Amino acid sequence: MRFNSFEYIFLLAATVGIYYFLPLKLRRVMLLFGSFAFYAGWNAKYLLLMLAVIFVTYTAAIFIVKYEKYKKAILLTSTVAVFLLLFYFKYLNFAINSINAVFNTQLNLLNIVLPVGISFYIFQSVGYVIDVYRNSEICERNLISYALFISFFPQLVAGPIERSKNMLDQFKIKHKLDLENIKNGRTLVLIGLVQKVVIADRLATFVTNVFDKYQQSSPFTLVVAVIFFAFQVYCDFNAYSMIAIGSAKMLGFKLMRNFNNPYLSRSFAEYWSRWHISLSTWFQDYIFTPFVWSNPLKKISPKFSKPPMRTGLLIVFLVSGFWHGANWTYVIWGLIHAFYRIVGATIAKPKKKFYKKHKINRNNPLLIVSDVIIVFALNCFTYIFFRANTITHALGYIKCMFVNSAAESLAIDAFGLGMGDIILSVILISTIIVSQIVIELNYKDKSIDKIIDEKNAFIQGVVYAGLFLAIVVLGQYGINYVENPFIYFQF
Repeated sequence: MRFNSFEYIFLLAATVGIYYFLPLKLRRVMLLFGSFAFYAGWNAKYLLLMLAVIFVTYTAAIFIVKYEKYKKAILLTSTVAVFLLLFYFKYLNFAINSINAVFNTQLNLLNIVLPVGISFYIFQSVGYVIDVYRNSEICERNLISYALFISFFPQLVAGPIERSKNMLDQFKIKHKLDLENIKNGRTLVLIGLVQKVVIADRLATFVTNVFDKYQQSSPFTLVVAVIFFAFQVYCDFNAYSMIAIGSAKMLGFKLMRNFNNPYLSRSFAEYWSRWHISLSTWFQDYIFTPFVWSNPLKKISPKFSKPPMRTGLLIVFLVSGFWHGANWTYVIWGLIHAFYRIVGATIAKPKKKFYKKHKINRNNPLLIVSDVIIVFALNCFTYIFFRANTITHALGYIKCMFVNSAAESLAIDAFGLGMGDIILSVILISTIIVSQIVIELNYKDKSIDKIIDEKNAFIQGVVYAGLFLAIVVLGQYGINYVENPFIYFQF
């Protein structure tokens, strides 16, 4: 069941309409069955897979509390068990392909369909078991509450990847009907739909055609396509997160923020604190911090006595690359980001000393703009690997950006979008950039729904009318609209 479908809008409206008139226990049961129905809308048999993950991690947490003497073994066993499921469905064919390529073998690929959202709910369930290992008091013994924590339909398929400390207690609260929550949630859903069907799906048509025909594209067209892809990914994934957060808010639940104007970042450390925040903090909490402070490298030699910060960054981004997909292009993408972060961490202190010595104001507007542009440009370079089908494809694309060997390049409007749509896309991207700068300068950490809610009725009416009109005229019901699945469904 897609977020940008009438089926989902009906499910959400029906759930909100019934939810507040039920007692607490029945609310949880209704949400649980609604979540199961939501997931079964893609492939009912993979609902059994999610139930297996729920049962294994729920049982593991209880056993960790009950048999504290063996809690490390229980944690390891349960984590390996669910990650083996992830490996089978997501990485087994990738492993077979890699073995065939390295050893020149002819092993057959298996007919495996990747279950939607498997990486998200497995990471969320593993995070919960680790949390219980660290603090047994948070162990959830109510199976319905725990199953709902893993399967809660707004954030089930593509996050945010929630934490037990944020969500489990919320399922025990009898939320009161709050019209402000419903209005703010509706605002987020509408903005998310606009970002998806008006911006992301429009950009996807152009990006797909350029990446497929990169050898026939001019360097300018190739650069435009990469920039368009950067905003396609952002609008696509941020749209899902906003619809998820808005849907949950209409039911009285608060999900964590997943994006915070990431393309305004001045460094890659800042970027990763603003982009896919739920995954970044998951890696920080469960991989980076434990690795750095346990420092397993010191067992090899005393010279490794300092916390291995850079090694930790390398491991995190290597895992992040694999998490994003079973393709070496994602690994390269992750390693480049690791390089950016390590270089940034290495030059941070010398850079600060240089500014101080030469009395350079770090908050000089020109310096801020140049930092943001550099980070965005370097990020766009990594997107070539993120979007390409193979490493060869990515390298060929990069080469054509500088040396176009084609006898005659296709015009920029020959890649699925007419010049009018390309201009519209530039206007929409510019609108996003300007609105984010305004929010950054004037509202800081306020969410867009709260900002709109503070305006008078006339401005709110104009905003809502504009959002509805954009969806109808420029989105799903517009001319030449091509629907694309949410990008992060494949992860």
